[in-house]
Amino acid sequence: ACCNLYEMYDAVAMNKDLAKKNDPAANGWADKAKEFYVRDSLLTIHYNKEIAGGKWNHIMDQTHIGYTYWQQPPRNVMPKTEIVLQTQPLLPPIFVENDGYVSIEATHYTRAANGTNTSWIVIPDLSKTLSGVTTTPITVTPGKDTYLEYEIELSSTGEIKVEVLISPTLNFNANRGLRYAVSFDGGEEHIMNINKEYNQRQMERWQANSINSTVTTHTVPTSGKHTLHFRALDPGIVLQKILIDMGGLKPSYLGAPESKTKK
Repeated sequence: ACCNLYEMYDAVAMNKDLAKKNDPAANGWADKAKEFYVRDSLLTIHYNKEIAGGKWNHIMDQTHIGYTYWQQPPRNVMPKTEIVLQTQPLLPPIFVENDGYVSIEATHYTRAANGTNTSWIVIPDLSKTLSGVTTTPITVTPGKDTYLEYEIELSSTGEIKVEVLISPTLNFNANRGLRYAVSFDGGEEHIMNINKEYNQRQMERWQANSINSTVTTHTVPTSGKHTLHFRALDPGIVLQKILIDMGGLKPSYLGAPESKTKK
């Protein structure tokens, strides 16, 4: 019940923060807050009426939601949330280079193409900074029709490095290793194997940092808008974050904060 209460106030805070930015995502957090509020009532009823046959009925009746000063309110009150009216279609974000890099959370893709036999799912909170994205079912190898795309805008040109942050995992597929592919604008794919060969020190670093980091090098001949294309070539790849380094990316434990976007 305490955890549920925290989740409700967290959802309310997220709702208010996004509403200030006129972001329609605020509406989803408003719905979550209401769900947690209702669940609080159901947990109270369960404790009072069902546990031990109602032996401790009314023990959990004290109000605990809606305080505005030290004295308890007469009844629980749902915290105020805000709704953002969506007057025009919500366009996918374009991540803009700043300070020589672009940082993108895995879940903030422009497009998620589901294939004939596999599809993408978001695993909430399975990430050092937000959530993870992986393919399902985990017993099926994704085909070329299963991919993610991210729109970016670069002011730099020439050689760039793409650092992909993936949840660490065992080399469980007959020692072939787990692979992914990255390309730009429909160009040649660069394939990376994250764990086919590794030494004890590398494995310990993955375990300590709770992340597997690999880098591919690409050439971007022009500035402006580009599309990063990501494919998981094996099941079990859980993507957390993508960092595109044009020369300004600094080392950090969590990876650079997510870049600003434009519509």
